[in-house]
Amino acid sequence: MGWYLFDTSAYTHWNDLPEKWLRYRREFEAGRSRLILFEALVFEAAAILARSPGGEGAATTMLESILRSPMAEYRRFEPKDLIQASFVDGRLKSRKGYPRPPLSLVDRLCLAHASELKARIVTTDPGLRDGARLLKIPVDWIAAF
Repeated sequence: MGWYLFDTSAYTHWNDLPEKWLRYRREFEAGRSRLILFEALVFEAAAILARSPGGEGAATTMLESILRSPMAEYRRFEPKDLIQASFVDGRLKSRKGYPRPPLSLVDRLCLAHASELKARIVTTDPGLRDGARLLKIPVDWIAAF
């Protein structure tokens, strides 16, 4: 069974994902893959969703339905996460082709968690894609919505 780590855009479009994203969501919902979520990622998605039609109530309902799934692993923030994110940043900066502009903290945390759990990142962010490739983390890049 594989692990997926979706970027923020997957959650902000969860109820209207385009066909090219549905394979990943269907695998998760069918119990054939697990989904990793962590506090900073959920925070970022919730902040964006709260400004959408339906507001905070719809954001809460949607994110809680994902988090309740037995196939979702929710990781609380721990101080070691910042240390791991800084190590990711250091490993990226030492390689030619480091993504510019620099990755956000959430993107670096995505790379750290995916690396630790051997998860595949699914993203629309070319910087996150390039960072994953440089660190040899499996990544599927799907052009933006």
